[in-house]
Parts: sequence; C-alpha cells; structure tokens
Amino acid sequence: MTDTIEKNGNDVSPLNGEFYSYLQANGLLGEFPFREMATTELVRSYKHTINSWPFFVSPEVVDDMKEMNASILPLICKSLRAIFGGDPMQMASAMGMNPACCTLLFDGADLSNFCFRSDAILTDDGFKLLELNVGTDIGGWEMPWIDDTFRRHDAYREFFDRNAVACRNTPAIFFRFLVESAAKIERGSKLILVRIGKTYQLSSFGEPLQRYIDIAVKESKADCRIEFFSSFDELYLARDGVFHRGRRVHLLTFSDLHNDQGPPLDLLRAIFGGKVACPDFPAPHLFSDKRHMALLHHAARNGLLTEQEAALVNRYVPNTFVLGGPLFSQAIRDEVLANKDAYVVKQCHGMQGIDVHVGRFTDDAQWREVIANLRQPETWIAQAYCESKKFYGHAVNAREVYSQVWGIFQFGPHYGGSWIRMMPAYDKKYDGVINSARGAEERLIFEAPR
Repeated sequence: MTDTIEKNGNDVSPLNGEFYSYLQANGLLGEFPFREMATTELVRSYKHTINSWPFFVSPEVVDDMKEMNASILPLICKSLRAIFGGDPMQMASAMGMNPACCTLLFDGADLSNFCFRSDAILTDDGFKLLELNVGTDIGGWEMPWIDDTFRRHDAYREFFDRNAVACRNTPAIFFRFLVESAAKIERGSKLILVRIGKTYQLSSFGEPLQRYIDIAVKESKADCRIEFFSSFDELYLARDGVFHRGRRVHLLTFSDLHNDQGPPLDLLRAIFGGKVACPDFPAPHLFSDKRHMALLHHAARNGLLTEQEAALVNRYVPNTFVLGGPLFSQAIRDEVLANKDAYVVKQCHGMQGIDVHVGRFTDDAQWREVIANLRQPETWIAQAYCESKKFYGHAVNAREVYSQVWGIFQFGPHYGGSWIRMMPAYDKKYDGVINSARGAEERLIFEAPR
C-alpha cells in the first residue's frame, strides 16, 4: 500500500515511486559512492553531502517553477514603482538603499540581464517563494557535474536507460545568458570574463566546463570567447571600456567575493556607464532584499497590481510583513507575537540560515525576546511559515522522511533548472531552517516526461 509520503513523491512524478521499487527489487538500498566515482576534483572535493537518491519532477511541476520565476522580478519592479510613486529618493529613504540603484530600477532596468536563484518550499498549496539570491555567486550550479556520475553508476544505469529523464544543464544555460547579455554591449567579437575566486581552482572543473561553454556559444550563434580571471588587478580600466591583456571586455562577473576585496569603484562606474555588462552589479542591491516579499503583498492588497498579478503574488509568495519602517503597524507586531507558530522572522539581508527564527521551533519566551530585541526592526520581516511536503530520501541502507527547499534558477529569460536541499523532518536537531551551510543534504532533480 502506498503511504502518504510515497504519494507526495508520486504526485511530483510517478518515477519517484518507481525508482524506489526498482531499488527494492534489486537490493540496491546502499549509499551511492559519488565521490569515489567522480572524474573531476570539483565532485571529489564537494563540501556538501549528496543524497544517494535523485528526485524526479513532471512537466507540470517544471511549468509551475517556470511561471513563478518568470513572474517575480516584473512583479517586484511594478510593486516598488507603485508603492514609492516612481520616486527613487523616496524608496532609497524608506528602504535604506543606494539612491543610484533605486534610480536605475525606476528608469527601467533590463531584467533580461539579471540572474537569480529563488528558494521555494513545495507545500500542500503549491510552491511558495521565500526569497531571491541574486547574481552569479549562487550555489547549486554544480549539479550537472554530479548528474553524469549518477548515470554511470552501475546500480542506477538500467533505470536511467529505460526512462528518458534529464538534469537540466544549468552551467550551459548560465553561459548562454552571459553571451546574450554581452551582445547588448557590442555586436562583433566579444570577450566574456568569469571570475574564479578562492573557493575553486579552474582545473577542478575538468573537461565538462569547456563542453558546457561550447554548448552555450553554439546555441547563441555568437562570435565570442569566455575566459576566466582571478583578480581585479588583471583588468585595465580606460575611458572607452574595460580591458584584459590588451583586449576589450564586454561582460564580466564577480563570482565568489566572500571574504575578498570587492570591485574597484572605477569598474562600477564603467558598468553604470554601459561600457561593460555585469550581472553582479547592481542586481543584488536591487533584488536580494527580502522585504520585497512584503511589498509585493502590500501592492496586491492595495490595488496597485492587476487582478492577474495579485493572483500570482497570492499563489507563489507567502504572506510577509516588514517589522519596522513606514509600512509597519502595531497590529502587525501583535499578530506576529500572538501567533508564533504561523511565522518565521528573518533579517532582510541574511544568508546561510543566519538570523532566521522559526516560531514553531521556538518557545514563547524566546519568541517574545526575539521580537523585542530586533536591531533595526525596519530591516526584518515576518513571513508566513511554509510547511514542506514530506518526501522520502536515502538514509543508511534505508529511507528517511525529509523536508525540502528547492533552489530554482533563472538566467535572464531562461529557466535554468533546479536542485534540492533537505533535512530529516523528524530529527530532534531540526529547527525549521534548511540550508547547506547548516548541514542540509543536497539532491539532484531530473525532469521526467510524466
């Protein structure tokens, strides 16, 4: 008999149940040795645990993720312009943001030049988007390197051979996005630079990296080169543009800036001046702020969006409130205090699960203390708690019930695939936060025909 957890997986794709039945029938419940099978240093030294069982999704689920991702930036832009009357200085003052970035947003930022990963929970009421991670330094893009390892695993090969499934090629889609953005700077031969920081060595990516680049260039039908650099000192900034080893650069990325010196001011001026394209500035300053989820609902409630747009907000974005500033009211604070199990409180610029307080995993006294002692409450939000549907995943020679958060990529107009982070749902240590930096396992997603 199929239990509730199995049904959840089968609702996403019947291949989830069929994969487990295949493993059982063939005595294949052991751990998948993906590091031992790896052909690249990237996979051998991957710092997070990959769950041994992939996850399969139907076309209908993919369509939901596509609609959610394609809608979110235009909705944010329209909401912000409406709420602040098209006045960038009003927005800058209310949000504590850079006025120049707000001006760029209100002047009509080209959303096709931005990339992001939305973090979402699949609930009983569908996908709920929690926040956006904007720019090129967004985790999860490594999954296609691991895809090949899964397909070569003797224990899984027969299942993959008889089922036409695919792990969407996120790196190739990313590079294609870069090529298309660079083309807006110049039509002829183009040079694109991708920054490799301290986290990785270029050699660790192995042969697949060039293959993904070749796919992107071929699909774009462009005359361009994609190369890599590690230091801003390698760049020469001139009046007519940015140069690297004597050649004009048409697009560059700032990937992996953690604990590193940021880009020079003259380079940022060149980006603002349209002399070089860059998906890493000012996009994160414009769209990473979690308060946007609250402003979306404010716009929807107050008739600032069309009926169809408001329906998209209500479908995909959990109800969210700012806990200070001009849109705050005492009634919001009282509601959050009185109904802790219904809310998550988090800092609007937080990362890696830091400064996240999940009400139902916090006792009453702690919850009151959190709300009473928020530093700069105008930079904190309260968001409706989203209960993840439960799914089976691999545990040691068995299966375990997990809660999952989905990372869903968007590169300009292109949907870029998805991946999963997961935590044991009934572990005593689980505090409602699912993040790789907090020990979550990661899981590959394969798109299935049904």
